[in-house]
Amino acid sequence: MKLQDKLSAYYKACGHDVRTLTQHPKVVETRIRNQAGTDDVCLFWVEDESPSTPDRGAEARITGGLGQLNDRYPHAKRFLLLGSMSGYSQEFKQFTRGMGVTIREEVLFFDAEFRSDSNREAADIARHLVNEADQVQKLRVNQPFVHLSGHGEQIGSGDCVVSHIHQHFAKSSSQPRLTLIVGPAGAGKSIAFNEFFRRCYEDFQKNKARRMVGTRPLALTPRHLSRVRGNTFSGVVDTFLQTEVTRPIGQDGMNWMIDAGLLALLCDGLDEILASDDLFFEYLLERLTTPPAKGRIVVCVRDSLFNTCVELKEFLREYGNEVDVLQLDKWRLETKRAYIGKRFEKDARRVEEFVQWIQAEPALRSLSDNAFYCRVIGDMFDRPERPNAKDASAVCAFALVHILEREYEKGVISKSKINQTELLDVLEAAAAEDLREDFKGIPVEELNFIAEAICTQPLSNEEQD
Repeated sequence: MKLQDKLSAYYKACGHDVRTLTQHPKVVETRIRNQAGTDDVCLFWVEDESPSTPDRGAEARITGGLGQLNDRYPHAKRFLLLGSMSGYSQEFKQFTRGMGVTIREEVLFFDAEFRSDSNREAADIARHLVNEADQVQKLRVNQPFVHLSGHGEQIGSGDCVVSHIHQHFAKSSSQPRLTLIVGPAGAGKSIAFNEFFRRCYEDFQKNKARRMVGTRPLALTPRHLSRVRGNTFSGVVDTFLQTEVTRPIGQDGMNWMIDAGLLALLCDGLDEILASDDLFFEYLLERLTTPPAKGRIVVCVRDSLFNTCVELKEFLREYGNEVDVLQLDKWRLETKRAYIGKRFEKDARRVEEFVQWIQAEPALRSLSDNAFYCRVIGDMFDRPERPNAKDASAVCAFALVHILEREYEKGVISKSKINQTELLDVLEAAAAEDLREDFKGIPVEELNFIAEAICTQPLSNEEQD
């Protein structure tokens, strides 16, 4: 797509009136009504091709044309949009800026720049996820997975879900794709998500530094939930755009960039949005089908929601051909050995002692199939007085304490509102219900009903979630 056509398509998607000036075929005018009732007008002089070396004659024609625009449209904002600045002289760029014209390069213009990109002190989602990925890098191991089609047929399997999905993203693709990373609580979905974001973000920054068009990853997480904007996906997006992005692009601009393959949408920890917002799946369908239809989306989903969400099942039934499901697999012995080897810094004696310990006890062997529980069992192993591994209830009780602390640490559940005894009662009732339903998961409404019946203090919306 030519740069001028790309610019026109972007502003049309954002609701602007767009036209090419008859007198200046290289100039695109965008116009939109503002809150004061007048029009905001922008004029873009677009150069699709950048010269390899400075061309004084061409530069003089551009500055002459820009001067005419200034005389004819004195109140319009003027831009010079270039494929690259490298072929233009320094004098030309200085003179053009002196005329009040903003010069932008294609790669920088069609971007949703994060706050930390322009301010190293800013604490935004990109910096948070990269830091999270870096903190666990020392102990992170490959996460095995099963690859399913959107209709449930097994396509294959692999040893590292992050490498698999990153390789597919790294390849230039003209086809839209939705990838679901599915697994139970503690399986390592967020670990995989953070590492995947880190790799994609680093790839994008390298391309940007070379002035090459790339795909910037956008990460929507629970930190973007807002009760003010409603428990909706649109509210999550609004919060993200207002708190993470330096330049206002709006949802329409963001959606166009996703459809054009310039942004990739990544979602983690938004299970309740998926379960409660019927419009979420309509949004996914729009991103997969709206021309030029190059959108790439990754969503982490708990297996309980994956198995119970009616809207998700209907979506997969209708549009499963555009969906990949990466089901995080149980940790096999070699994965456990790799993790504990990193944890004990390759102390072969302790590693082998740990492996023999968990293999000898069915409860430990089964629990350590889950990434979170394997870490918890590592904590048990490190204790001077280990719980009796032959007593399954003692092992579960030790693990449950860690689970509760993990939930309290997230800051959503308050100990002053839901004490540990009540939370244990809620979990016990939920487990009994899950057993009756053959471990298919519990609908959100049912779990809220259980919590309200047991907890003595009224629960806020956040605590119910």
